[in-house]
Amino acid sequence: LKTSPGDLEAKLMLANAFRFTDRREEAITCYENLLPDSPGGEAKQTVDGLGEVYIQKRDLNSAAALFEKFLLKEPENIPIRLRLGEIQGWIKNYPRAIENFQKVLSLDPENRDAKEKMARVLKWNKEYKKAEALFKEVLKQDASKIYLYTELAELLIWDNRSREALT
Repeated sequence: LKTSPGDLEAKLMLANAFRFTDRREEAITCYENLLPDSPGGEAKQTVDGLGEVYIQKRDLNSAAALFEKFLLKEPENIPIRLRLGEIQGWIKNYPRAIENFQKVLSLDPENRDAKEKMARVLKWNKEYKKAEALFKEVLKQDASKIYLYTELAELLIWDNRSREALT
């Protein structure tokens, strides 16, 4: 039984409505039912929505697995790859997180989100010099990201360079 594009759009709207009203189990069911029928852009929306519900439920491994599977079909999808890298950082799979951010940067060398997220993962992985260089690069491009100054100061403290953090 085929579903018309209008039906897919309505089902995606329903899944999103469940997601945004914290009815997570219903959202998961809707998104999972949509996955096999979702073409192109709707597939990305479905995967993104389902992944976000998994993240809300703190089921990070399911979110990572979903995004990895999607990237097998669309390896150059930057938003999904960024989200996967972020999740991998949260679950302390630092090498894979860094690999995903590097892939984004190979596709888009000026991607500030990838640089910022990779700097954060490098900091967590105690690769302080690399993280510091990336944080400074992002701040040089956009000094308005005030929270990055705090992250950079924290990094310096973690690296036993407290005096530098004060300057």
